[in-house]
Amino acid sequence: MSNLVRFWAAQSFITSPNERAVETLVAVYNHSDAQVRLGCIEALATIGGDTAMVTLKKPLNDESQLVRYTERVRLGPAIVKP
Repeated sequence: MSNLVRFWAAQSFITSPNERAVETLVAVYNHSDAQVRLGCIEALATIGGDTAMVTLKKPLNDESQLVRYTERVRLGPAIVKP
């Protein structure tokens, strides 16, 4: 499966949030492609929940500046302290 397909699959949960998808999104978040991780962050932030929040805190040290920035924006300043 291509990285673009993985990205759009993760993005699809933004418009149709589904808590059952969290486990898959968490597993895919560890993908080597930053765009795939970005899609997972957006979807997990939309779905929410404890498991999603734990995963959303991982990108704080991500190698991709875009992934780190998106994570901070999605979690908000009340949760993430730069």
